Parts: sequence; structure tokens; C-alpha cells
Amino acid sequence: MRLQDFVGNTRLSHWWWWIGVCAIAVLGFNTGVGFVTFSLVIGGFTFLFASVYTLNNTCDHQSDKWNPEKNNPVAHEKISYRESVMQTFVLAGVGLALLGMVSPSGFISGVVLCLLNIVYHVPPLRTKSRPFLDILSITLLYATPFFVGYSAVNGFDLRGTGIAVLFGLLSGMVHPFQTAKDLEQDRMNGDNTIAASIGLKRSVMLSLVLVVVTLLYFELLVTARFIDSKMFFYPLTFIPSLAYYVKTISDPSHKKIDSTVLILRLNGIIGGVVPVYLLLR
Repeated sequence: MRLQDFVGNTRLSHWWWWIGVCAIAVLGFNTGVGFVTFSLVIGGFTFLFASVYTLNNTCDHQSDKWNPEKNNPVAHEKISYRESVMQTFVLAGVGLALLGMVSPSGFISGVVLCLLNIVYHVPPLRTKSRPFLDILSITLLYATPFFVGYSAVNGFDLRGTGIAVLFGLLSGMVHPFQTAKDLEQDRMNGDNTIAASIGLKRSVMLSLVLVVVTLLYFELLVTARFIDSKMFFYPLTFIPSLAYYVKTISDPSHKKIDSTVLILRLNGIIGGVVPVYLLLR
């Protein structure tokens, strides 16, 4: 039972698809990667990204006590605060060690992930509680799955970093909309999220603006030939999501919010995986 609680503390069901993004970054840009190298990179990234969620549960354990929708083992005292801190350190340490066995660039990219994790979650910086800064932080943090996988086997270059930022934007664009789900609870806890700061309707509109920015950035990658020109039609796949956004602004119920986030995440997965696949077929 204790093991189940520690596994639950990693919240794997919330982020498992990012392992696939990391794998695509490794295999899609270097056909000579061996099984051992691939396994070390994927293993290292998985441990590191698990530490992102254990740190989140650790830092949010007080506020999550009063939110019935938050399945936080630390908040519900299934795992102690100290145990969760230790779990975070162990996961991050193992992840960095595995990436360090691959290459110096792999280790450095892992350190970048750890630093972004700390900046986003841990006081006094804790950009998670700083409206607008949290969008930048979440964008950079979710750029790391591709960044770590690519950098570990290819080193650092503009192409890999540019595509990594695309993945970050695909997550950052839904962040204001996602915070709207917890608006009432966040206000009760005194958490200064974007939705709590600017309100529900403006949060939805801000996400819409970020979707447009993401699409323009995508076209910039196509123009720079970082992504295959055949993918110029990709923005058309967002039409259903944009139409749903407009509908949601007039009736922003939680059900519609959940549905729109799901649609955008599916768009994000398609928009991230397909261009990379076409890029180096």
C-alpha cells in the first residue's frame, strides 16, 4: 500500500504521454541511437519528470487539503511531507545520473529541467503563484521533454530548442484556461492564479490569444525549415478548438472547460508528433 502511495505521488497518469515526446526527440533526429542509450535517456527523463509532480504535491500539500478534487497523497497524509521531499530528491538524482551517463549535454538539460521545476514550485520565487509569469514558466518546463531527449543525443542547437519551445507553447496556451477549473477553490485558499487574478472570462480569452501565438510560432518554424513545409496546413486542425473557445466564453461551465482542454491536448499531441515525424522521414 505504501508503494502504491509513492507511485501515486508521481501522478504518472497526468503526464505519461510526455515520455513519448521524449522518445520521438531521441529517435526522430538520430537514427544511430542504440538501445542502451535510448533506455538511459528515457529512464533519466522519466525519473526527472516524475520529480516535477512529487515536488508539486509537496509544495501544494496545505492548499490541496481543502480541495476534494486533488488526489494528493501528501495532503491526505498517506505520505509525509519529509518523505515526499526525499522522494523528489531521489527521483531527480537518479534521473540526472542516468542522463549524465549518456552525455554532458544530457546532464545539463536535466539540470535545466530541475531548475525550472524549482522556480515554478518552490518559494520564494514560486512562479506558479505569480500570474503571467506562471505561463512563461509552464511553457519552459513543458518544453523540457523534447529538449532533454534531443539534447542528450544531439547536443544543443537552435533547431532542437525551437521545436522544444513549440511543445512548451502547446501546454502553456491552455494553462490560463486550466486554472479556471480551480477558480473558486484557489480564491478560497488565497492562491493568486491567473483565473483568480483576472477572472474566468478573461482567462479563457487569454488562452485563445496564446493559441493564436502558438499557431504563428508554428508557421515560423515551417518558414525556418525546422518543420516540414507539408505541415503548413496544421493550423486548420485548431478550428474546432477555436470554435469551442468562442462557445465557452459565453457559457464557461466546468464541463466545457474540461472538454476544451482535452481537445487542445489532442491537437497538441498531433501537432507535436506529426511534424517531427514528417521532418526526418
